[in-house]
Amino acid sequence: MIRHFVVGFIVAAAAAGFVACGTPPDSQPTQPTATSAPIATTSSDATVDGFVGAWSPDTGDGASLDFDGPENTADRIIPDGVCRFVEFRVDREPDSRSAKIAFAARCANARIRGVGAGQLNEGILHWRARGVVALASGEKCEFKFVEGNKAVRVPEGLKVHYDGVVCDVAVAGTQLVKKKP
Repeated sequence: MIRHFVVGFIVAAAAAGFVACGTPPDSQPTQPTATSAPIATTSSDATVDGFVGAWSPDTGDGASLDFDGPENTADRIIPDGVCRFVEFRVDREPDSRSAKIAFAARCANARIRGVGAGQLNEGILHWRARGVVALASGEKCEFKFVEGNKAVRVPEGLKVHYDGVVCDVAVAGTQLVKKKP
């Protein structure tokens, strides 16, 4: 009798599990099932290609500093805290999310041109650059832009945010630049 009771209990448990877990083969879900697939990014956000090229300020008269002009010199350093005539050049690295960067400007009265690197993250190019300034006195001093620097695409061109030190003078700001033809 106990044997019949155990077999009956097992059959009843199996039937209850089948009813609870089984669905008819011809039934369809009434709404789509949500997935956790990653959101696709556009190709301009996925590579540095939208940043590649030489960029300079639009002065209205076509004038700008030239990347190939005199570099990294100053008669004297003036602690004005800004950079003017920012130029920015981006060359794509093979991995398409990294770039070689050249940053040129007149900062704290020094004409500088530094080289460095950039890394694309969520459509923002984070960059760093450094170099050495030759002063009229014959001394040399370092400039570096290593933290908090970024370039962002905007409809008018490229906004270059810089934050660095030129010969121990802090400089920070933003310059709108346009792509050189």
